[in-house]
Amino acid sequence: MVERAYNHASLSKKSNSEKKVAAFIWNYPPGEKNIGAAFLDVPSSIEQIAKAMKAQGYVVDVKDAEVLIESAGQLLRPFYRNEDISALIDKGLADYLPLQTYLAWFDALPEHVRTPIVERWGTPQENALVTEITEGKNKGQQGFVIPRMDLGNMIVMPQGVRGKDAKEHSSLYHSTKTPINHAYLAFYLYARETFGADAFIHLGTHGSQEWLTGKERGLSVWDAPNLAIGNLPVFYPYIIDNVGEAMQAKRRGRATMISHLTPGFAKAG
Repeated sequence: MVERAYNHASLSKKSNSEKKVAAFIWNYPPGEKNIGAAFLDVPSSIEQIAKAMKAQGYVVDVKDAEVLIESAGQLLRPFYRNEDISALIDKGLADYLPLQTYLAWFDALPEHVRTPIVERWGTPQENALVTEITEGKNKGQQGFVIPRMDLGNMIVMPQGVRGKDAKEHSSLYHSTKTPINHAYLAFYLYARETFGADAFIHLGTHGSQEWLTGKERGLSVWDAPNLAIGNLPVFYPYIIDNVGEAMQAKRRGRATMISHLTPGFAKAG
């Protein structure tokens, strides 16, 4: 609790030029072209957020919405075409999380936390995203390939998928019973430890972190929603008319909710 409060308070003290932000986008319903949220234009929102951050002194590279759409599609494509996800490294659309970094964190978790994950998904070494690192100081070691768009002190990442394929991902998206998998945890660990994020943005209604396993309220540090985000602040733009699920994101996802209106509608033709 103290660390969470400290991290929130630190945002008002740290220079904007030094702050780092990791924004997560959703892939639901599953599909390599599906980057969206309820009543929110996600690519245009990322562009506008980046512009606003840059104007306030954040070290952020602004990309237009069309570039973001193309890049996001490339981040998701390996999950649906059985392509080698390592190819994203050469395109500058992925980075590595050394397996030893993940194991040092995972093996320090209590046995009652680790056991259900391993029983359901196997060991970290068996995860499909683990491959040989081909560059940098950890070359030759094993590591997770972490898809991400690099916008300077802001990265944009797809949230980890809940299952091994599109059908399983869809069926488990709202599951509060199925253990979190290694790749899902590795994505957030990369954002926290390797990238060094000061805060997360969960962009739009809605992701799956608030639906992970654990208690309904009064979550402990070992409940899966907290395992993912650690003690970092989460800011969550959310459609104003979905109060029920927004409460879930606030209560279990520990997010600061930012309500947005539904877009205006007009008769076509």
